[in-house]
Amino acid sequence: MRTESPYTDAAGRRIRESDSIEAKYGYRYTVFRDAVNGRWTAVDSTGHHRIGLERLVHYCEVVERRDPVETGI
Repeated sequence: MRTESPYTDAAGRRIRESDSIEAKYGYRYTVFRDAVNGRWTAVDSTGHHRIGLERLVHYCEVVERRDPVETGI
């Protein structure tokens, strides 16, 4: 089941778990909700760079909606 975050992208669309978002300069992240602390986080394709979703919402755009099962999150 996909969980909706309390955040929207720059175009006003609700961001959901496992969505792919694009921030400034073409950086892409996958969104997930950390089950332990409940924080919404964006992770890059390498998995090494994580950033709080609240820091990106004003500059990002949802580019792809994905099923959480496909992403392994």
